[in-house]
Amino acid sequence: MLIAAGVCCDAIAQAKFSSEGDKKNNDSLIVESKAHYKLSREALRDSVYRFHDFQYGRVTFSTGFSPEEKLRLNYNLYRGQMDLITNDGDTSQVQRFKYLKLVTIGNHLFYHDNKIGYIEIVYQSPIALGVLRRLSTVDLVTASESETYYKKEEHYYFLDVENNPTKATQSAIVKLFKQHKDAISNYVADRGVNFDAQNDLINLLMFCNQLDQGPKK
Repeated sequence: MLIAAGVCCDAIAQAKFSSEGDKKNNDSLIVESKAHYKLSREALRDSVYRFHDFQYGRVTFSTGFSPEEKLRLNYNLYRGQMDLITNDGDTSQVQRFKYLKLVTIGNHLFYHDNKIGYIEIVYQSPIALGVLRRLSTVDLVTASESETYYKKEEHYYFLDVENNPTKATQSAIVKLFKQHKDAISNYVADRGVNFDAQNDLINLLMFCNQLDQGPKK
């Protein structure tokens, strides 16, 4: 359906090296082929949130009810939570529960899944595309010090006509458009679709939606 208007937790771990080639240099740490970076206090402050500042937005519940009051909101990448500025000027969190479904911040739309978290919709169509953004950390502990390194992660999801999210994989897209299995498989092979790349996934969905709108056999 066209959308209108893992359990999230702090991703903290100690460094585990997958090979002798995984090692620390000045500002980066390669852990299991993923690059994490040191951030200054100022850079970390700017990196914690999805947007540079808190913007007015609204929440919508599964019943369709949306309070009239607009809230100053921002998505906390580190916590996987929606933060808000209270009337007293303090920073608090929007309570997460299963009846919360949509959050708009400015022109951006987030679909809330109680198990996965806040999925930002980046392409709206009968089968939509969303991304779960997180700021993960890894701690490098030595005999003399402990340093924290950070990585921004993006995990993509397809949302079906009932807004059920599924991790964006080739098997998932084939299942969603099973009547076009061969055409989709050929497209993925010919184009070398990267299922971690937003543009590739949008183009794939455009192709699949066009197939679905074609003449019925």
